[in-house]
Order: sequence, then C-alpha cells, then structure tokens
Amino acid sequence: MIWRRYKSIVLWIFTLSIFILANFYTGIRQNLLTTNPLEHYLNQTVSVKGLVVQKPVFKQYYQNLTLKLDALLTPTGWQSVSGKILIKIPPTWSLEYGDCLEMKLKLESIENQNYLIQRGIYAQSQYPSQLKVTNQKKIFLLSKWLYQLRKQLDQNIEFILPFPDSALLRGILLGEKEGLSVQIVTDFRRTGLAHIVALSGTNISYILAFITALFGFMPKKWRFGLSALCIILFVMMVDTETSVIRAAVLGILGMWAILEQRLAQSFLLLLWVAVGMLIFNPGFLAYDLGFQLSFLAVLGLIFVGPALSKILPLKYKYPYLRQILITTLAAQIAVLPWVLHQFGQLALVAPLANLVAAPVIPLAMLLGTLASLIAFIWIKLGIFCGFFADLCLKFILLLSHSLANLTFFGTAELKSFPLFLVLVFYGIIIGGILLINKKHKG
Repeated sequence: MIWRRYKSIVLWIFTLSIFILANFYTGIRQNLLTTNPLEHYLNQTVSVKGLVVQKPVFKQYYQNLTLKLDALLTPTGWQSVSGKILIKIPPTWSLEYGDCLEMKLKLESIENQNYLIQRGIYAQSQYPSQLKVTNQKKIFLLSKWLYQLRKQLDQNIEFILPFPDSALLRGILLGEKEGLSVQIVTDFRRTGLAHIVALSGTNISYILAFITALFGFMPKKWRFGLSALCIILFVMMVDTETSVIRAAVLGILGMWAILEQRLAQSFLLLLWVAVGMLIFNPGFLAYDLGFQLSFLAVLGLIFVGPALSKILPLKYKYPYLRQILITTLAAQIAVLPWVLHQFGQLALVAPLANLVAAPVIPLAMLLGTLASLIAFIWIKLGIFCGFFADLCLKFILLLSHSLANLTFFGTAELKSFPLFLVLVFYGIIIGGILLINKKHKG
C-alpha cells in the first residue's frame, strides 16, 4: 500500500539520481576521450594499418575516408594503436566499407576538433602513398549486406528520378548532401528546411505520424508497434550509423509520447534513454548539436504536443494532417530557443515553410523508398512509381525556392542570444503549457 502511494516519487528520485551520476561519469569519461592517443605521432609521416568503417563520402574534388587504426609502424615494428583518422583521397580511388588497408601518410591535427573527437576521430591526413588493400573482411555479414543494399538503393534513386529531385531524395533518405546544388542548399537554409536532408529525430517523427495515421483503424498498441517496426526496418535499410539509430530511438519515443500522452512516464523514459546514450558517448552532450536538438524536439513532443492537441482543430476530419501539424509545431517550439542561442539567427519564413512541407516530407520518403525497392524487381515499374515521389520532391524544391525569394521575409540576425534569454523563453513555453492545461481541464 505504501509502495503504491509513493512509488512514483521513488521512481523520480531514483531516475534523477541516475541522471546526475551519469553526468558525473560522462564528465570523467569526456576528459578521457579528449586525450588524443595519436598525439605523439602528429606531424609525422608514418605507415598504418586499419579498417574502413564508413562509406567514403564524396565531395566535389575528393573523398573523405574514415579509417579505424589497428597498427602503426615504429622503429621497433608494428605497434597496436586505437582511434580513427579522417583521410582525404582522390575521387577516382575505389575503396569500400570493410576494406583493410595499409598505407603511408602524414598525420595532422584535426580542424573541427570537438565534432570529430566525439566521433572518435583524432587525426586527419590527405592523399596517402603506398596504398594497399590487404583484404576485405572483419565486417559482420548483416552490416555488409545492409551496406550493399544501401549502395544499390542509391543507384536506383539516381536511375528512376531526374536531377535534382534524385539528389534531394538521396539527401532526405540517406542523409547525403553532396549532390545538392549550392542554390538548393541556400534555399533550404533561408527557409529553415535544411534539417530535411538529414535523418533527424524530427524527420523520423514525420514518418511515424504518417504511418500511425495510416493505421488509424487499429488499436493504439498495434498502431504504435507496426509504426515502430516500419521505422526499425527503414533505418536498417537506409543507414545504420549511430546518429540515425539515435534519431530513430528518439523519434519512436516522441511518437509514443504523443499517442499515450503520459507526460511523467514519457519524460522518465526519455531521461533513461539520454543517460544510456551519454554513457555510450559523452561527446553527444557537449559537442553534438544533433543530439541536443533531437532531445529538445522529443521534449517538445512530450510536453508541447499534448497542449497543442487540446487547441488545434481538425481532430476528426483530417487526423493525418493534424498529427503532422502537432509534431511539427511541438518540435519547432521546443528547439527554437536553443537554435537562436547556437546560431544567433532565425529564418522568419521557417514556421510557414515547415508547416507546408511537413505533410509532404514523409510521403516523399515513403514513396521514394517504395519506388527504389520496386526497381530491384522491375526497373520500369520503379520509374512509374517514382513519378509520384517525384511530384512530392518537386513541390518541396518549388516551395523552398519560392519562399526563399520572398523579399518581405528574411533572416533575423541576433548579435547574441544569451543563456538567460533561453531560460526566459523556455519559462514562457512552460507557462503557456500550464495555462492551456488549466483552461481545458476546467
């Protein structure tokens, strides 16, 4: 009886204690992470052995290769080393995920230190010599199969869709921004749509909102279970990098919060998930803006979403559109203060652009994925199905270009948006939530 009465309080205290202890732990581990294991070899030309642990990223005039080091040649022979290095190589070199390489290169200090260190990258180099592929192994069979599937999907997208629509779909589905023109990137930045070319927690939530509305005739648990399963299969198919898995986990959690509307339980679960991620990689908290924004977006879905659902119309007429609007608005409201603090600028047209584009983004993703998969079986049918995805992609491009060129909209530049203003902004948001809940409770 006593346990039932006080179990929620005990659970809160226990969770917050774990969160505080985890922060102490991650602080200690972060200091260890910032110790560079390759510091002794910087600015030296050395021979190394390692494994290609990611797909090479193509730029305009070169490729970026991430190599996980196994050994380094010293005067006494090969010595085991740890850490990854980022290598710039010619665009014509054909190297694959899973290749075991031996090469000679000069190790240099990294430029974007905070971002790269939290990914375990401690040095960089360019255009190595004496490159030799020793073998192709050390990769789990499933990982290798998923990589080959993703590579083939990439080729199918290029074949069934015209440019630049294919480049946009590759950006939305696979997070590859290299094929996007400078004009498209500029339009997205001016309209606040740059996030759509990354598999973020918000984009995952868009897909979940669409799928849950599609399965609206089912019981809530079945609807959520099928939606989560679709997202897991989708993520396994298109990308298995840590950032994408993290986005999927946070997106699924955010959608569960919207469906269940159990604020305390959702918040506790979010804290536990965050603790687990920070223990895995403490750099997320300090250096990874994607983690920070995804965490805030899910907080928005947990607390702002239910409040918006009480005041937004269209509950029965257009459930899909309403769910998308709630997801979009809740996430944007929650991340806005932190975006202003980090970047000091705000695209004034961003709320309108995101509201209009939000219902179309998951359609483009799902139709594009379907068309790409059908192309494995019959390429002509894939091209036909790709036509419908292409309509969505053309609409997004037209929307961003049109809104980016509206002269009465622009970007509000702020000299600074200090932390105390962030706290004031969040205080206003919390006050608004409490006011809405009080009004609709009575």
